[in-house]
Amino acid sequence: MLSIGLHFQKIGGKRVEEIRYRVVNAHMHLKIEDVFTEFIASAAKLEPNNYEAYVSDFLALIDTLGFTWEEFEEAYYAKNEINHVRQAEGY
Repeated sequence: MLSIGLHFQKIGGKRVEEIRYRVVNAHMHLKIEDVFTEFIASAAKLEPNNYEAYVSDFLALIDTLGFTWEEFEEAYYAKNEINHVRQAEGY
């Protein structure tokens, strides 16, 4: 997702955590599958002009799954470290 944003060079000068997203499931009335489907639909029509909406749908999915931004960020960096080790070792 972040690589796509770098490719598009389109995040409006904002850091990802500064993007305001619509709370799609504040009262947990939607099934997780429905929120995931919305995210996939966003991904399917992804273009530079709607990248922020895509990120918004992703952040809403994280929220619906019950993760905080800090938990997501920590998991991202842990996985990224594993990827760097794999690349250094030639997979």
